[in-house]
Amino acid sequence: MPWTFAVVLLLGLLLVSPVGSYFGGPATVGANPWPGPEPSPTNLTVFLHNSSAPVSLFPGLNSSLLLNTTSDTAPGISGEGQVLVGALNFQVNFYLWPALPGALVLNGTPTAHVFVNQTGSTLGVGWNFDLYQVCPGVAPVLLGSGGGATTQSDEGSLGTTLTIPYTSPLNTTVPAGCTVEAHFDNGLSSSNSDHYGFWYGQVSGTYYQATVSLPASTYLNVDRSYLALPNGTPVTTLNVSALNPVVNLTANLSDPLGNYDYQLWTVDWTIFNATGRVASAGTLLPVAPAVPPLWNGSGETYSAPFNYSGLLRGEYSFCVNATDNTYHNFPNVAGYFGREASGCSIFWVGSRPYPVSLTIVDSLGHPLVGAQVIVNGMPTVTGANGTVQYFLSNGTYPSSRVFWEGIQVNNTTLTVSGPGNFTLGTAVYFPVFRIVDNLSLPLSDAFVYVVHPNGTHYPLAVTNSTGEVALSQVPGGPYGLTVIWHDSIVYSSPPVLVQANGNYTVQVAVYHQNFLVVEPSGLPVPLASVVIVNATTGVLIGAVTTNSSGENGTLLPSGAFDVAVYWQNSEVANYSLLRLPATTYPAPFVITVDVFSVTFLAVDSEHHPVAGAVLSLTTATGSFLTLVTNGSGEAQAVLIGGAYQVSTLWDGVGVGQTSLQVNSSNQVTLTLAIYYLTVTTNDRAGAPLSGVFVQVTSTQTGTVAGTAISEGSPMIFRLPAGNYLVNASYSGTYELTPVSQHLSQAVSLEQSQSITLAFSQVNPSFTQTNEFLVLVGLAILALIVIVLALLLLRRRKGRNGSKPSTSETSPSAASSPATPTEEPKAEVRSRDLPAVNSVAMVRVGDLRWAPFVLSGASSRTAVR
Repeated sequence: MPWTFAVVLLLGLLLVSPVGSYFGGPATVGANPWPGPEPSPTNLTVFLHNSSAPVSLFPGLNSSLLLNTTSDTAPGISGEGQVLVGALNFQVNFYLWPALPGALVLNGTPTAHVFVNQTGSTLGVGWNFDLYQVCPGVAPVLLGSGGGATTQSDEGSLGTTLTIPYTSPLNTTVPAGCTVEAHFDNGLSSSNSDHYGFWYGQVSGTYYQATVSLPASTYLNVDRSYLALPNGTPVTTLNVSALNPVVNLTANLSDPLGNYDYQLWTVDWTIFNATGRVASAGTLLPVAPAVPPLWNGSGETYSAPFNYSGLLRGEYSFCVNATDNTYHNFPNVAGYFGREASGCSIFWVGSRPYPVSLTIVDSLGHPLVGAQVIVNGMPTVTGANGTVQYFLSNGTYPSSRVFWEGIQVNNTTLTVSGPGNFTLGTAVYFPVFRIVDNLSLPLSDAFVYVVHPNGTHYPLAVTNSTGEVALSQVPGGPYGLTVIWHDSIVYSSPPVLVQANGNYTVQVAVYHQNFLVVEPSGLPVPLASVVIVNATTGVLIGAVTTNSSGENGTLLPSGAFDVAVYWQNSEVANYSLLRLPATTYPAPFVITVDVFSVTFLAVDSEHHPVAGAVLSLTTATGSFLTLVTNGSGEAQAVLIGGAYQVSTLWDGVGVGQTSLQVNSSNQVTLTLAIYYLTVTTNDRAGAPLSGVFVQVTSTQTGTVAGTAISEGSPMIFRLPAGNYLVNASYSGTYELTPVSQHLSQAVSLEQSQSITLAFSQVNPSFTQTNEFLVLVGLAILALIVIVLALLLLRRRKGRNGSKPSTSETSPSAASSPATPTEEPKAEVRSRDLPAVNSVAMVRVGDLRWAPFVLSGASSRTAVR
């Protein structure tokens, strides 16, 4: 029968039939309260149904394949079943309907009892069963690990029973407003011609009772049972002198599955006197609307009028019993049994109560909203301000209790003497779980799973930078903690007992493990990479680089690890399944690797240290390392044992190449092709010459290899082997004469050698200098001046008629004047005159002797 028709039929039956006879009459076929103590676990059985038209579970999710606790055999609910047929990867999904009006707690192992068949040649098909939580606007979430079962043979054309247990138990809560999806598939992915059937409900006159058994801990609950005046005011004390001794016996019911789960069965009440005997009994009926909507209601109020005039003065208990569709332990027990829910309250006949207000607060004085309070056996729930209202007679009420999140957080004796207000503090705290390592340092980014004292699980929490996870307004008690760090469980017990606000430090199995990497000689190996991997999960836990002391460490959970050490991109050590922390803890774990400390000393051809030499070390695999020598010509390196090619550059020129076998820590001396070129500069006479600018240029690279200015001593150039051109230039002034000369000489430097550069144009003879020419010019100028002076003097004497003195005139000259045509002659006295370039005393006519420069070879010269 289609679902819509079933619902209409049920509503029709409720409207046209006496409600009491339908819900509680003995003719009702269906659930009975489970006799005796409830089995554990108590299974919640849901049946597989189909609807003639899809129904809306919530916006965005419609389905005609449904699950609920109503049996198809119940009157007014039975409907036609269906055979779903498919091939290959056949899948079918059923949804719990309606969506949950309350949270549903699942804490056990689900099981599916279904009917399947298969036609064709493939035998032994595996059927899978998974449960998903489906909420509006959120992707479905798989609940635990699904189950699987395999059919044994070709089932033929009729459905045969198949039980599919889940592979692991559930411990989760499905929130209100969500639904549960049951997913079935035959697990096939290859092509074949077989067809598979999935049977449920009434098919061709046969009832295939396909179900899913959900181990739940939330069911129908009697939230409150109380007496109320006709105007709805709750009362706990009944006036024996009242004109109308009638009250309403009232109960509030709720069910996480909705009111359809219990509305088919009766809600019974019983009044017991103080001795425990039954004073009256009957059945409660739903309060208007008379028929609440079955498929979307969450809870209902049931009530029945009761005339208490027949009750004697005293204390009484009002108890309510209801039954849901739980269907315990199907299919092991025949019959259809529900789970009984009950609730009781205390009232008095003949004594007037007083209004008593109780405010329930946590350990910090904040009100508790939704706390359950039980006073005198009457449970109620605090409102938005944490307050509940009671009507109590004067007296003492022992064991007045408060429950928060299912845990008792207060148990006190309440004394009433008239109206009053009471504030009850509770063991409700704000704990902070502080996760620390073995050194009591905070552990951040750890996954913390917290189990509430009532057995439910908090959502996964992650510690912050201070290693903390905080809870707010939770009851005191033992909290189970599971801490996971880097995929390793580092804490699981004992539980943490919360008894106050503040920090609860939980030290976990996470350690500061140090590693020391050394050479075979014991020397530390800096800059080695130590990589630690969890040997079980393959998760990288840490990677550290050793410091100058060869040591470094990281945080590690306790467990087995694979540890590898790398040096210069090569693995030099490996440990498998190493237990950490090591037995040496807290001392570092020492790892000896095949590497060695090598000191390179670079020297030239005369064994002097060479600074700034660039050493390139190349291995057989092509990896290389570059070093540069310091001011002492040294460079140090830690090398992996093996063969190396060492190439050396100095001033950009290759000066050495050698093969090296490293098998120990030692010093290696590299004698490089670096030589000394000594340059001496001399003048024309062979004397040392200062002020010469010398430049040495490599003819191979064109670069200048060295420059210097001579200071009279040899200049020494340290050069790599090769071909060079030595250029020398001199510019200066000698004896007032400018001198400039440039010399070049090619040198092939394969060993130390010396060269001399002679500047032939420097320091010429004196007669070739400008100073000599200046002196000669001055002498000529002086002679001219003297001659002119003598001539001038003679003319002056002649003009005045003076006579020459006898001492300067010969007798013959005085008596006989010279002939007018004769010219005076100059006579050169040649005594002691040099042959060339000498100064002679010359007498011209009657003039005095005057100096004159002789430039000829003759000792006598006539000058006119």
